[in-house]
Amino acid sequence: MISFVTALPLLLSAATAPMVPPPATSGPSKSAASTPASASAAAAGLKKSVVVVRVTGQDPDWRAPWNKASPWQRTYTGVVVEGRRVLVTATGLGNATLVELQRNGEEQRYPARITLVDYEGPLALLEADDATFFDGLTPLPLAAEMPVDGEVTVHRWLASNQFESARGVVRQVRVEDHGTSRVGVLTLDVTANVSGGGASEVMVFNGACVGLATSKNDDVMLAIGAPVLRTFLQAAAKKPYPGLARVGLSWEKLLNPALRQHLGLKPQDGGILINRVLPNGSAATALKSGDVLLAVGGLPVDVSGQVDHKRYGKLPFSLVFTLGVLPGDRLPTTVLRDGKRLDVQLTLTRLTAEMDRVPAYVFDTPAQYLVRGGLVFQHLTIPYLQTYGDWRRRGPMSLLIAQDLYGAWPETPGQRMVVLTSVLPDKVNLGYQDERDLLVKTVNGQAIQTLADVRAAFATPPASGFHVVVFSPGQSLTRLVLDDKELVDAANRIQEQYGVPLDH
Repeated sequence: MISFVTALPLLLSAATAPMVPPPATSGPSKSAASTPASASAAAAGLKKSVVVVRVTGQDPDWRAPWNKASPWQRTYTGVVVEGRRVLVTATGLGNATLVELQRNGEEQRYPARITLVDYEGPLALLEADDATFFDGLTPLPLAAEMPVDGEVTVHRWLASNQFESARGVVRQVRVEDHGTSRVGVLTLDVTANVSGGGASEVMVFNGACVGLATSKNDDVMLAIGAPVLRTFLQAAAKKPYPGLARVGLSWEKLLNPALRQHLGLKPQDGGILINRVLPNGSAATALKSGDVLLAVGGLPVDVSGQVDHKRYGKLPFSLVFTLGVLPGDRLPTTVLRDGKRLDVQLTLTRLTAEMDRVPAYVFDTPAQYLVRGGLVFQHLTIPYLQTYGDWRRRGPMSLLIAQDLYGAWPETPGQRMVVLTSVLPDKVNLGYQDERDLLVKTVNGQAIQTLADVRAAFATPPASGFHVVVFSPGQSLTRLVLDDKELVDAANRIQEQYGVPLDH
């Protein structure tokens, strides 16, 4: 058996070989597909492999985290894969409460369950509660490689129960993250004249799936590439599921001659300068701040942070961390450290959203909050910032700066940023009713890194008789003071007046 690490050079070097079409039973060749009869036959076959996924869900109301927002409904396309399962992108599955499947353009809906979801993929596997749903359906092969040019076909079922097939032209293969993910994966960039789109439509070349669409901007669709789909299915067979690896570092290009000479680089050297290493990421297993990354996975890294893939061309070096490898695999890595060249072994690791200081998403779990004296405390999250709409431009400046500087960089495991997000007006907090979006530094002298710290600080009556909340410098308020004697009565009043549980 070939390990993922051993297979990596094979996946990379195999790029020079032409794409090998699947067996004739899996679909027509490109030339055959050019005739109306063969195109019609191909579409008829794909109808047995492409299904409709209907999702109902409900998100937390991040402005009032004790409430839920209005339910939503979304429709996606799924592809049938081996094992009587449906593979679908997970960009719209977060906080799902009901999943239904439809097949063959029929109105009948089959309740389904999400058996595996990875929002970093972002991909998911579904199974129907009624296994007869898969009777008559045919798994669609997943291509080992993606086309670098030419045409693909894009397939989905419409709301009218008609099967739509459209032509798409491959623009390029690139590395992108999809949805809320922070992991860059091999991506197919296609121009297609499709209304709407970006909802997991199935892209096909030579009778095999080469990608699942995740977004559409004008006529450009981006799709998670088939090699990533195959890796996800391989990972799904492992217990426990290992996920996808994340690099976990920040870096800069090495273009300045003086900087290169200062670091001890030779004129023919490439490499990038590592500025910061995420404590729990893959990079932390072998790399340090100040290292020059020269090569990873057997591929040289150039001064712009790219590797030369033999099939897909110049792509970001992060590709090596997800193409045919999984967390736990090791990559040979070459660095320049303190002027000396070192060969080290980097171990791939998975990073989930909750490992970040400011999580990029919070799915499938209730919002966490704490109310004391009418003060509403929450962890800073991207979903909270998104309540501002175009949050990168309209969000509170102090929160945006904090997210940009520290969002992915916890100093200790589980560290968060705590924010006073709002105040429920009560006589205990007179004068503070309009305060909101303030980063908390200390409560009663205790440094605050999580909501648990706030809870513990308020639980101990202060000797002074007053609870003092101190905020990070540069905000509209320096400190806030509450009378400890009034907190118990205030808690009862606030629960009665607002109907708000004080702790979740």
